[in-house]
Amino acid sequence: MTPSVGLPPWMDRLRREGAARWSQWTRGLRKPVDAVGLDIGPASVRGVRLQDGETGPRLTWCGRSALPSDGGRTQRVQAIREFLAPLPLSDLSLATALGGPDTALRTVILPKMSPEELSSSLGLESEKYIPFPSAEAVLDHAILGPAPNNRMEVLLAAVRKKRIEQHLELLEAAGLHPAAVDLEGVALCNAWERSKPPGQGPAVEGLAHIGERGTHLLFFQGGRFRFSREISAGRPSREQWISECRASFDFYEDQFGQTVGRLWISGEGDRPSEVSGWIQSGFGVEGIRWDPIGSLPSEGCGPLDSIRAELGVALGLAWRFFDSPVGSGAVR
Repeated sequence: MTPSVGLPPWMDRLRREGAARWSQWTRGLRKPVDAVGLDIGPASVRGVRLQDGETGPRLTWCGRSALPSDGGRTQRVQAIREFLAPLPLSDLSLATALGGPDTALRTVILPKMSPEELSSSLGLESEKYIPFPSAEAVLDHAILGPAPNNRMEVLLAAVRKKRIEQHLELLEAAGLHPAAVDLEGVALCNAWERSKPPGQGPAVEGLAHIGERGTHLLFFQGGRFRFSREISAGRPSREQWISECRASFDFYEDQFGQTVGRLWISGEGDRPSEVSGWIQSGFGVEGIRWDPIGSLPSEGCGPLDSIRAELGVALGLAWRFFDSPVGSGAVR
């Protein structure tokens, strides 16, 4: 750190040490953050716990558990309860996420307006961008920043009301009361912002997170989220996956006028390793495994090494309680 202009080195050192002590003291005045991100999929549930520490957040619990493939809601509720049994849930902040065809995440360019004007016009504007009627949806938004020609860039999140009602009923039956319900794409953005590798990379990078419902494709320009799409439900063939990804790449490059230079890969089980071999031949870009944990300190997380590539959504959900870089993006 360069000393302040006009201060001798010893005085600048005292100033910086005093600022550090002040920061540590004020940290002690607020309630430490203790948060759980819960990623409930069709076939399994994943979760993480992040807690404030003296040097910042740390990962203190993580896990994955299968959900019953047959049976009704009662069996799923019991499995979720057993999965979370080690945690003192009444003392924690909890966030969950939704994904799939009943959700939508878009970046849109709108005329510049006040936050109040945007909120009042959101329903009408969203009809142009989401694949279901806005009257059937819960909508949320975040202003990302200015755009050329007196316009602004807005992140639009939407989920069908029926879907979120079903999700909340499941959680309530399990005795859970989430502080927020996000979209899986927003959670992945937050995890990416926290763990993206240091150093100078290509101007545009992509992230392919392969989950149980399909693949989340997200594109970042200069580290800033620009576009997302969900593709390939189930376990597609190599040809199908490459074809759908290629269509998304082409759409992005046509809309934004820039080429994707690198694709990061994460997700469940052996899928990232399998897919990483398809990237170079299918797109001619570099394919690299993404570690959502990054350099986050961890303790007491037994299965971490075997599931770390799967925890992007759960981590992004927990990170939202630590001044999330992307903003709430919550639909509840």
